[in-house]
Amino acid sequence: GSDYKIDLERRDGTVVLASGGIVRHGSDYKIEEAKKTAEAKVGNLDIESINCSADTDAAFADSLEKVVLAGNSGLPAQGNKVELQPLNLNLQEEDVAKVVKNGAAHMCWLPSTSKFVVATGDKNGHIGLWDVDFANDAEKVEGSWDEAFDGVLLCKPHDQYISGLKWTQEGRSGLYSCSYDGSLRLLDLEQRKFLEVYRAEADSYSAFSVNQSRQCVYLGDNRGGFTIVDLRSGKKVTSKTDLHEKKVNSVDVEPLNETYVATTSSGGAEIVSIWDSRKISKGKPLLVLPHSRACHSAYFSPAGTGEVLTTCFDNHLRVWEDVSRAKATLSNQIYHNNNTGRWVLPFRAIWSVDGSTILCGSMKRELEFFDAKTGSLAVSHASEYMTAIPSRSSVHPFVPVVAAGTSSGRVHIFR
Repeated sequence: GSDYKIDLERRDGTVVLASGGIVRHGSDYKIEEAKKTAEAKVGNLDIESINCSADTDAAFADSLEKVVLAGNSGLPAQGNKVELQPLNLNLQEEDVAKVVKNGAAHMCWLPSTSKFVVATGDKNGHIGLWDVDFANDAEKVEGSWDEAFDGVLLCKPHDQYISGLKWTQEGRSGLYSCSYDGSLRLLDLEQRKFLEVYRAEADSYSAFSVNQSRQCVYLGDNRGGFTIVDLRSGKKVTSKTDLHEKKVNSVDVEPLNETYVATTSSGGAEIVSIWDSRKISKGKPLLVLPHSRACHSAYFSPAGTGEVLTTCFDNHLRVWEDVSRAKATLSNQIYHNNNTGRWVLPFRAIWSVDGSTILCGSMKRELEFFDAKTGSLAVSHASEYMTAIPSRSSVHPFVPVVAAGTSSGRVHIFR
């Protein structure tokens, strides 16, 4: 019956049933009792995983909190941008894990060098936290851990598609997550909760970004609307503004001065727009970057050059210069098959931390690395351990490590 329908396969081959029961290999397939999960995802939620005991949930949160409290020890000085060196990256079999149930929509690295933790959000509201080297560190870890724990803690703090993830260290530190369910949450490790920072009953948030200097968050919705929320009060700064005619696909803040904001949309006259964050509520962009088809992302270079990288369904990746001067120069155009079809998440090309390299998945089940200045392909990494198309990727902020996620919810660590 439906009680025996398989819902989730864990990294170690353990199977979780639709009822929540667990079948472990070597246990005569005895079904372990389902963990009760709350139905409605409203208000503040405890860190309560789907796949682990309460003791492991607590031990995992403890281990993360220690890393966060240690702060920036051992991190490179500000401005010391890590060089990715794509030719040197490799994927090992042990660096692949099933982290979320469904397609990996967004990934974000914990900004730390003492522990490699990547957060992944999927299409159904799950957030998976993977302590990548847990197997090697197991002897050193304090706390009570499940015997079968493989480093992945799977939670479901949202009801619908995760539309963004962002670790922050300033102000209210933790992992911010946004969802089509209309909620913005903060994983607060000190309180051991997914706090509900903001909720809108009538809006489905399809994109978000955090402006850390102004302690606010920008939320784009699936009708082209845009809302600014103060992170301290959890209240709207201004009433909703209509920025685009169709769904907002991405929102990104220029990393150095945070004055400029880039948004993309699924259609209309202004598919990619650059805004002055101080005047964004007036609904008039500083400039529009011309694209003929829908764009899934526009990201500022993390190097602070003011360049913007766009991924468009017209099968091109583009680099734009001078956007902060209210004029845009197309400096690079790379032909790239972006027709992912119905079952694969659309590609979103991203920058390396130093802005010298562009990363994008490919329909050939490869992760491609392009020279950002010339547009030439530096290397494409394929592997017998990556059996699906890596639609989304995330570069570690401090070390040359890349996470690539697929529509099956698997995450692959190239290092």
